[in-house]
Amino acid sequence: MKQTANKLTLVVVLVLILTTFQPAHALHQGYSVIDLGTLGGPFGYAFANNNRGDVIGTSVTAEEISHSFIWRNGTMTDLGSLTENGETEARGINNRGQVVGYSSADAGGAFLWENDTITNLGTFPSGTISWANDINENGVIVGASDSASGEVHAFMFSRGTMTDLGTLGGANSDAMAINNKGQIVGTSETATGANHVFLWQKGVMIDIGTLDESSDYFPVAINNKGQILGYYGDTHAGSSHAFIWYKGVMKDLGSLGGDFTHPEDINEKGQIVGGSTTATGEHHAFLWERGVMTDLGTLPGGSHSAAIDINERGQIVGQSDDGIISMAVLWQKNKMFQLDTLGGSFTSANSINDHGQIAGQGGVEGNQESHAVVWTK
Repeated sequence: MKQTANKLTLVVVLVLILTTFQPAHALHQGYSVIDLGTLGGPFGYAFANNNRGDVIGTSVTAEEISHSFIWRNGTMTDLGSLTENGETEARGINNRGQVVGYSSADAGGAFLWENDTITNLGTFPSGTISWANDINENGVIVGASDSASGEVHAFMFSRGTMTDLGTLGGANSDAMAINNKGQIVGTSETATGANHVFLWQKGVMIDIGTLDESSDYFPVAINNKGQILGYYGDTHAGSSHAFIWYKGVMKDLGSLGGDFTHPEDINEKGQIVGGSTTATGEHHAFLWERGVMTDLGTLPGGSHSAAIDINERGQIVGQSDDGIISMAVLWQKNKMFQLDTLGGSFTSANSINDHGQIAGQGGVEGNQESHAVVWTK
């Protein structure tokens, strides 16, 4: 579950120190790969898993409609949709197995799936569309909905009630994540039209501030400590800088020598993973902790890698190329390991839970299909 948060009072410049993990030379022998299959079509991928082993993802059905699924106890279940022949996109799952996301609907679209039932959360009064982005362990859901005015506002949905969180002075906002303390982070337009990150807590929305007034700001995650991870830059030019915000202080995470850094996840220890360009123009995965950014390297022969998720044990998953194709990899104990394949030409690892179960996608041997996969010990 990913989350985002609070207000800037001081800018701190970090000293960047670069180190490198040892490269991988073999498959990780402790993991085996499981083909989860699809919902009947040729394509599927898994992007999140909780600590009880539930896996969610998206697959094409036999009717060529995109639906989300949950894989539990060896069985893949179609989450269904809110309308006949409608598409579904799951976006978050908690450790109770509740799933939220967006589904095609005549009105609304934000959904909660639990106990084999998909429920439309509705919209603000006279609204036509909504979506849900995250759910915490207490079952509180966040997302966004439009209203009669046509503006889109962030919402919190709890105990059957959808609450409008407002904006930072502009027209639109979107709540992206919520932690187990009920702190909500998202993005909002300001009165000047800029996009800033907000933290909402105890009924109050706060602008967490900026490091560069000319940039747009977006949240990625918030942990239960209240640390907010995000990025800023000129979205039209494709520039990106990563930041962490905590107790009123926003820090730039730096880079691996290039001018692009994008964060992906933060755990409860404040360890951050993502990708950054190097001085030579390559894109490498990184681990940032205690002010130090570490280059995680690539598979032998590769020039591109990305770290996507980190668990509470410090295990990291993502992808790296080997000079030819992109493969799923696991970083642990200062080493990178390639994960096994389904025999096809590529794999990707997107999520790892605290027990080390990894969820992702893999190409299938002998055809052009790609399936959702799990790597497990």
